Amino acid sequence: VANPWVRGLALGSPWSLLDPFGEAAAYVANWAPVHLFAHALEWRIFGADTLGWRVVNVLVHAGVAALLVPVFLRAGVSAVPAALAALLFLLHPASVEVVAWITQLKTLLCLAFGVGAILAHPRRPLLALLLFALGLLSKTTAVFALPVAFFLAFTESRGGATAAPDGEAPRPARFGWLLVWALVFAAYSLPQLAAFQRLGEARTDGATLPPAEQLRTMVAIAARYLVLATTSFGAAAFQQPPPARSWLDPWWIGGLVAGIPLSWRALRSIAGVRTEGAFWLWAAAAYAPVSQVFPFLYPMADRYLYVVLPGLLGVALLGGAALRPVPAGPT
Repeated sequence: VANPWVRGLALGSPWSLLDPFGEAAAYVANWAPVHLFAHALEWRIFGADTLGWRVVNVLVHAGVAALLVPVFLRAGVSAVPAALAALLFLLHPASVEVVAWITQLKTLLCLAFGVGAILAHPRRPLLALLLFALGLLSKTTAVFALPVAFFLAFTESRGGATAAPDGEAPRPARFGWLLVWALVFAAYSLPQLAAFQRLGEARTDGATLPPAEQLRTMVAIAARYLVLATTSFGAAAFQQPPPARSWLDPWWIGGLVAGIPLSWRALRSIAGVRTEGAFWLWAAAAYAPVSQVFPFLYPMADRYLYVVLPGLLGVALLGGAALRPVPAGPT
């Protein structure tokens, strides 16, 4: 309600939001013109009545869940498990914060545009590029779509599980277009980092943890997210667990124990060019910006899991299918 770029923007003159080093980016500590423009449009329609804003968030979230079904189908998952996984994403307790917080429309949009870009590439490469750019200009986390699209295109070019169904023309890989995606992200990242640091969200105040403690805390937070994703334990409106100050911290130990076999599985899937690898890349790329490799204030939140969760669901679907015993043939 106090944001002048939301309340005072004339819809006929949105150009002030596009300046990566302008006052709008500095005000919200992000270069996210799509996010600001969406809120400006909502303010024009709904004003201060929050009901309309919340309905928009619910509808976008439902749309994201619906888009996940064709993503899972493209990966070779059958229809019923794909629909159930999308339903689980729709109703997962960790999604509540993103949908309930009006300001988190940026997270909803970044995932919606990112998933749309994955589905559009490589059949409609120009549309896919546009959706990817819109996702980035909503929130940085949309970068997850780049490695996922590349890996799916690569597996399809090799005739893997995601190759075109019988009777359809083979899908062209169009790796050149994905190179353009990478250039778009590179052009976006520098002004975004500059905007993020202006508000002090990035830790440059000397308050960072010692390296060993930082490493333990990163692993401990990853373990908390894994438990939150699989059980919903720990879901909260605002949660900031203490650092892992001891080598005996149970979350650090649990993260290490779980992380070694999961990392091995991920690396094998990627190296083997199995479709499951695309979803490991999805989870990893979505988690990387919030993993505390670049420390920032308030390092843990349910909303940070939102973009990671579809990757974990895809891993569970494809990994579970791979672990099922093969039926015995006729004797």
